[in-house]
Amino acid sequence: CRVGQGCDALILEMAGCKDTGPVKEEILMSRTFPARLEQRTVRVAACRLLAVFLWCALGHVLIALAGGVEGAAPRCDPLIRTAAELNQTLGQVLSLAFPGRMPLWELPRPHAFGASGPSAYHLLNPKSIKGGRNWFQLRDAEASGKAYLLPVDVFWEDSVWVAARALQAHRRLGQDDLMLQVSKHTFLRAEIRFDGSPVGLCVKRAMNAGEVITRTLLGPPPLIERGQIVRLIYQSPGLLVSARAEALESGAWGETIRVRPLDARKACRGVVKSAYEVEVMIP
Repeated sequence: CRVGQGCDALILEMAGCKDTGPVKEEILMSRTFPARLEQRTVRVAACRLLAVFLWCALGHVLIALAGGVEGAAPRCDPLIRTAAELNQTLGQVLSLAFPGRMPLWELPRPHAFGASGPSAYHLLNPKSIKGGRNWFQLRDAEASGKAYLLPVDVFWEDSVWVAARALQAHRRLGQDDLMLQVSKHTFLRAEIRFDGSPVGLCVKRAMNAGEVITRTLLGPPPLIERGQIVRLIYQSPGLLVSARAEALESGAWGETIRVRPLDARKACRGVVKSAYEVEVMIP
């Protein structure tokens, strides 16, 4: 039988079926099920591909809004023939490494093109670029392939928090201790960005006037102030000894400070456990 419907009717007649409607529908469904299953699989795969695409696009948008990954520069080897081309290429590479910022750079040792060596080079940048001294390579474009190191100093000039005066270690910052000004520095954006003002935080070390305040130099306010009377404890399995002591340094939770028991002259070191308790460290 050449016609599909005729074949169905012939099968039904041979089977002796009188009511052929439901059986015909079942036969048609069994024939179209593989095609429908394939269409559904294609739709599911397309939806998954679209979801992956949208997720990647969202990731790129978030990276762009956040300013990108600072310091990550694509590897490239453009051909450089003149000092002007070198400066232009350095500007392009640094713009890609620090999106959303305006990095400045200096060449402590400018290279003389064609003076005593090849007239064309390939510029090779490092995988990661940071503020301060970076080392690029100028590779000879001729057959020798000799490479020369090119130092490049990268820095920025933008608005940052700086110390308004000399600050002692563990000092809690007040309004008069810092100011916001345009300054030359070599720090990445994540190191100098604060959620508001750093007033209330404490400096971990002494700072000079005009020094840039970064996140790594600041910490939480101390739980124990210098000169405070604290409880000095020593504990081991089955033993707990405590005594009153004077804090010789300020410290936040988890920091190690010097304390001196009130009934002794020799100082010792301990870890701050709370606003009134220090656990002694036994060497």
